[in-house]
Amino acid sequence: MQDCIRLTASFAGVLLLAVNTAWSAEPSVPSSGGAAAANAAATGRHAQAERIGRACLEQLTRSDPADPGVAGCANDLGSVYEAEGHYALAEPLFRRAAETWERIPGRELDTAIALGNLGVALRMEGRYAQSEAVHMRALSLLEQFAGGASEHLSTALYNLAELFCASGRFSGAEAYLNRAAALQRSASLPPENAQRIAFGLAEVYHAEGRDTAAAEVLTRILDQAQNPSARPEELGLVTHVLGSVYVSLGHNKDARKLLEHAQSVLETSLGENHPRVAAVLSDLAALDYREHRYKQAAALDRRALEIDEVALGVNHPAVAANLNNLSAALLGLHKPEEAESHLQRARYIIESSREDGRRLGDVFTNLGNVCAYELRDPEALDYYRRALEIEDAAFGPSSPRLIPLLNSYAIVLRRTQNFASAEQAQVRAMGIQVKSTLHP
Repeated sequence: MQDCIRLTASFAGVLLLAVNTAWSAEPSVPSSGGAAAANAAATGRHAQAERIGRACLEQLTRSDPADPGVAGCANDLGSVYEAEGHYALAEPLFRRAAETWERIPGRELDTAIALGNLGVALRMEGRYAQSEAVHMRALSLLEQFAGGASEHLSTALYNLAELFCASGRFSGAEAYLNRAAALQRSASLPPENAQRIAFGLAEVYHAEGRDTAAAEVLTRILDQAQNPSARPEELGLVTHVLGSVYVSLGHNKDARKLLEHAQSVLETSLGENHPRVAAVLSDLAALDYREHRYKQAAALDRRALEIDEVALGVNHPAVAANLNNLSAALLGLHKPEEAESHLQRARYIIESSREDGRRLGDVFTNLGNVCAYELRDPEALDYYRRALEIEDAAFGPSSPRLIPLLNSYAIVLRRTQNFASAEQAQVRAMGIQVKSTLHP
């Protein structure tokens, strides 16, 4: 059976490293209730922060809807919802904050902060084009009005890098991160800021298949982050991504240890139904899939799918990733009809969103695998060719991601007596493998 392609957790929308994830405008909530909400959120008591934040917002809105404090309350409550993974609830609050501050002269920095938070929420909803427009507005305001607020400018650059990575524009993501790194050096920003930039670069490396480099960066971050002030969800996120990298590298024992630890930390700090937890479950399923434990992989993929459908919506890119991954496990269980049904739904989500067409390459690869399994060779070859076209354009002709696709393509070509083309595909796969081994 051909190896199916599983989508990584980055496609599911990995959040920012939680150093300044949601910016707080200063001053934000002009009340003791606002301070209590901020303190509750900072210590992980999100339900309490949500209750206090809603009460503050309702009270200030009744008193004077145009009061700048309303914008501060809206921004802070949006940050609580975002931390809980409720991005659809966070989005209108950030939008309200930005629109309120935008009408007040001298509040350009606060406007940029709210816009940055809005852009993150839109990205996490899979609305990449809208997110980019909002982030560019935030960056423009900061460049014009932030003055010495270099940390805010660095956050804006990081947000854009995360967006570009999520939408498959890796060279652009790396360029924004390099710009943020230059700012880090010139402005002597806090060490946590440098760790966030390094984490962003590791995400890019992982998405591109440069997993050895990603592992080195993430290991350094964890070594430097073991201090009492580190928030559990920060360490859980870095641990999760390092575990995901180890899955790709085939370090199964270490990967399982890291992923199970990340699952425990994130379930405790964020709750069992948070999208970050779903991303960890997806990577644990990938590990089970690699070890041919298809029944266990399918169960984990179904749980991740359930979480993301409720938290993010049934047409979110993360749901498409879950469906793709579940189809791989189902094909391992010899259930091609169910696998194909899930893949066609994933294809519909991606094509309908028009946001992240590069991921169609993975879905087409797996549709090709289903057809090959059922000996529908002409259909399989068509899907493989379409997948190669997308993957070449998105990741380049030497990406390690192409290796399993080329191998599957060669198997079907050989079965259909296309021996010269099969040999060409096989040689290309071997060349990429050698190159990636020599220059990881």
